[in-house]
Amino acid sequence: MIERLKQVREKANPRANPFISDRRADMMKTSLSSMTNLNLEQEMTFRCKLGVELVQAGRSEDALREYQTETSVSPHF
Repeated sequence: MIERLKQVREKANPRANPFISDRRADMMKTSLSSMTNLNLEQEMTFRCKLGVELVQAGRSEDALREYQTETSVSPHF
């Protein structure tokens, strides 16, 4: 049974399944590193959403670092 649940989790689509925020956050972090054409507003919006995903995944310290990056990039947000 445990093996079957593991298989279901691995095959689940992180974009469609709200219960696998950890995988979605990893995908978002990877995407952010490859996005080079974002303006400041788009980058800050994306980083904020990434922070939310990290919190939902139980990775509060990572989320805090992400929010600190936001404020260091643009103190106006």
